[in-house]
Amino acid sequence: MPKPVIVGFDGSEHAHDALALGRALAAMLQTRLIVVNAYTPRDLLWASGTAQPLDEQERKRVMDAAEAELSEQDRYELRSVASPSVAGALHAAAESEQAQMIVVGSTHRSTIGRVVLGTVTQEALDVPRPRGPTQDRDAR
Repeated sequence: MPKPVIVGFDGSEHAHDALALGRALAAMLQTRLIVVNAYTPRDLLWASGTAQPLDEQERKRVMDAAEAELSEQDRYELRSVASPSVAGALHAAAESEQAQMIVVGSTHRSTIGRVVLGTVTQEALDVPRPRGPTQDRDAR
């Protein structure tokens, strides 16, 4: 069986876009779709890339929203994963399933966010973040 497609899903508008793309890719590749909702247990601190803290009822609402978009013809699995990092949860799922791709929604950072990698994407891919002007100045 072909390796699955992983979709990061947090219930946002951009996550619904990612789910639609992931569904289409999984259907085209004739493989499973694994929908991952990463959340941070409320006792962990917020930091850059930290998953949104969700209680059990909120996690169920997010997973119900994902399932509502999937059909009986889709081969899918829903996972709610406790993790301090969205990227870490997606990366771990991709490694354990030997997934062929991870699909995430675009960043919330306005129109430019559609073409620029967001924090979760950068961290999931282990892509170095671009250096800002202050960092460049300090590095000289």
